[in-house]
Amino acid sequence: MEINKLHTFLLSFKLNGKVQVHTIEAINLRHAKEKILFSYDEATDIRDWTLEKKKELQKYILKNKVLADTEQKT
Repeated sequence: MEINKLHTFLLSFKLNGKVQVHTIEAINLRHAKEKILFSYDEATDIRDWTLEKKKELQKYILKNKVLADTEQKT
């Protein structure tokens, strides 16, 4: 049994209202999220996209960009 084997996770999070996407190597998902929070303590809405289709991630990013643009105009 391998101990502390690193896995690659595709995570998104919001930082100052903008969606950021990062690939993180970590032991597990919890560790990956902790690494994000350690590097970006203001990060919110951390999501795992590792097993999702890339098209779904693109839709999420576009939706949040439109929402952010709408909020800036008002």
